[in-house]
Amino acid sequence: MLHVIETMAPHEGGPPRVVAGLAGAQCAMGIDAQVLCCDAGLLPEYLSFWGDNAPEFRAATVHTVYPRSGRIYSRAAALRGWLRANLARYDVIHVHSLWRLVPTLAALHGRRMRVPYLVAPHTALAPWALDQKRPKKMLARVLVWNRLFRAAAGFHALNDLEAEEIRGCVGQNGPPIFVVPNGVSLREFPERQQGPASTVETAQLGSLKPGAPFILFLARLHTMKGPDLLLEAFAAVAPERPDLQLVFAGPDFGMLGTLRRRAAALRLSERVHFLGLVAGPTKQWLLANAVCLCQPSRSEGFSLSILEAMASSCPVVISDCCKFPEVAEHRAGIVAPLAIGAIAAGLRVFAGDAARRGAAGQAARQLITRDYTWEIVARRAAQMYETVVAANAGHGSSRGRAQ
Repeated sequence: MLHVIETMAPHEGGPPRVVAGLAGAQCAMGIDAQVLCCDAGLLPEYLSFWGDNAPEFRAATVHTVYPRSGRIYSRAAALRGWLRANLARYDVIHVHSLWRLVPTLAALHGRRMRVPYLVAPHTALAPWALDQKRPKKMLARVLVWNRLFRAAAGFHALNDLEAEEIRGCVGQNGPPIFVVPNGVSLREFPERQQGPASTVETAQLGSLKPGAPFILFLARLHTMKGPDLLLEAFAAVAPERPDLQLVFAGPDFGMLGTLRRRAAALRLSERVHFLGLVAGPTKQWLLANAVCLCQPSRSEGFSLSILEAMASSCPVVISDCCKFPEVAEHRAGIVAPLAIGAIAAGLRVFAGDAARRGAAGQAARQLITRDYTWEIVARRAAQMYETVVAANAGHGSSRGRAQ
């Protein structure tokens, strides 16, 4: 099978991490899982990162194209050539995200060549996401994607709530929707082991005061992820906890300057730290030592950062837009309404109650071990593929595709 994604760039957030984790686990269980992206000369750099941070992901399974220029028509021509030459040898295509060139062309060629394809929107069909740049997305749906939605072999939703959003977009008579969550590697995130940072980690922690308790935000600095809401919630708690720090660990997607200025206006610059993209031992140390991870997203699919925190026995404070009610059901953290006061209340709970913090962390780890490892997720994905391939064979379409 073929995973299709625009880019494997680590700073792009969830979808590349999902592809790396899922494809690696699939290869480990004997599925010939390959990847198509359009990273050209940057691919070796990205594969080096995934080699360090997703050990089961195999660089040899990744394909890219080398257009004559960076212009979109040149990239499209190179992609069309690759798809025409190679797509017929796959049993199923797994299209990750929407709107961009690689998933669009892959789905178009899958439809034309009668290779079944699954569409994984990764929150792109959530109401909040559809409202961003709405005119462009409506035009893309009218011209291309509505037709591709109807012809899809199915949709891959990350949870039941996303499945409802997808059904609302494609209609009750649309293709089937399969629910397969994201996962995490327990080998990458061992149980919580608090302690001082090593020399390497200390060099990446910037101005974070050694030994100071801190709240962790581990995601892109993007309005969807709600870092501005967290900053305001922290400001409400900060006078009560003068030693408490706030760490933003994630690449800038347009909000860094705004957040810095707001922290300065709140007179919190010395207590708010921006680390940029973190990975490996630094990320593991942050998760192992944080008071809690807080992600007050305005819209979410199924956050890998939340899963990683829980795997590290780190309790979480998340918004009710994160589509993860199991956090509250299993007492692994706090699910708060998307309001500054409610988020601040969640921070107060874990900042002030070590016993509650420890119990929630243990419950979080247990939930991940039971339901959300990549091995478990890969088996569920395999069942999804088998269903799609069997249905495709039943319709006779796999025999009619181009050879």
